[in-house]
Amino acid sequence: SRIKRVFPLTEVLEAASVITGEELLKVLLCDLYKMNEGIPLAGLCGSSPPGILKGALTLDSFVQELATRDSFPVPATFGHDRRLVERTGKDVTECLLLGFQELHIRYFPAVSFHDYKAAKRIYWKANEYVEVLYGNQNPSPLARAVTVTGDVFLEIQRRPLSYSRNLEKYRDLRMPWMEAVLRRLPSSLDKAGHFKMVTFISCVGMLMNGDFVVYEHLKTLIADMPLPQAKLQQLQIQSLFLLKKHYGINIWRLHERIPYRLIKQLSAAPAKSKQSLYLEDGEQLFKDVQALAETEDLPPAPRSTSRYLPACTSLKWSSQELALVDLHPFKTHKETYENYLKSCTSFIIAARTFGAFKQKRIKMMENKN
Repeated sequence: SRIKRVFPLTEVLEAASVITGEELLKVLLCDLYKMNEGIPLAGLCGSSPPGILKGALTLDSFVQELATRDSFPVPATFGHDRRLVERTGKDVTECLLLGFQELHIRYFPAVSFHDYKAAKRIYWKANEYVEVLYGNQNPSPLARAVTVTGDVFLEIQRRPLSYSRNLEKYRDLRMPWMEAVLRRLPSSLDKAGHFKMVTFISCVGMLMNGDFVVYEHLKTLIADMPLPQAKLQQLQIQSLFLLKKHYGINIWRLHERIPYRLIKQLSAAPAKSKQSLYLEDGEQLFKDVQALAETEDLPPAPRSTSRYLPACTSLKWSSQELALVDLHPFKTHKETYENYLKSCTSFIIAARTFGAFKQKRIKMMENKN
């Protein structure tokens, strides 16, 4: 399989740098996807990411790392092929840059470089991608929201405004309000003020999702914000409805047009295999006649039909229930409780627990005497 990846590149080593870079980039993609054919180039060039978007990167710095990093050990072939290109006297950085431009790559696997126990290697968590920025291109709103979300995570932990475990679900599903909030915040805010506003709004979204937030630290953040909550209401970031009051802090909910609920896509359950209902002529389904005969003669298994009141339920005893309590002085509580359960089953009445029954029986016997 490695020879199949190397062979197309060896045929274009003496070609123009753009052709060499295109084939070298395909070798890298083959290493990442661990396949020689069927690389989803159309998805990498599409208008939307083919998987989970984790941010954005500038192409110039990224190709520089790909050209210099020694993180492609066997069985990866990119490191070997990169040396072949270097032997021809070509600049690997320039070839890769031209290859990205020729293939019109917009999204690329979100790779990271690890150095573990003196073993350097490239790592990619499947289905995670980054947006590729050419030159001075600005990131898309989605990529910008992902980048800002990562910074908000660090700020929430630094202050601290919440626990790290409360942020885990937002790492994969993202904060759904971030894109809409970034569009609504005024561009006149400086970087520090903009960041404080986004952090505060993210805390409001977390509160609406039922996550824990330290209100004392949130109160400090509110005092440092460049814009009051009244201004956020004018910008249609916050609504006119208050969240539940805590420690005298008035916090308004997010505007109805700003999403805040996490939506997790559930994978469809695999279909259960069923035996074919269509049989050929002369074919019969095999049945264990002896086993069927034995099971058909058996009586149905006994099944308890007792019903009990839910836990922590306070309900007054009815006259019908009181009539089922046996007050015979020579019978134990356990014996009378068993008879009580049978009576409740026959009359289809929700039974009390043994503790409640015992307490009620003792009180009734005291009143009787």
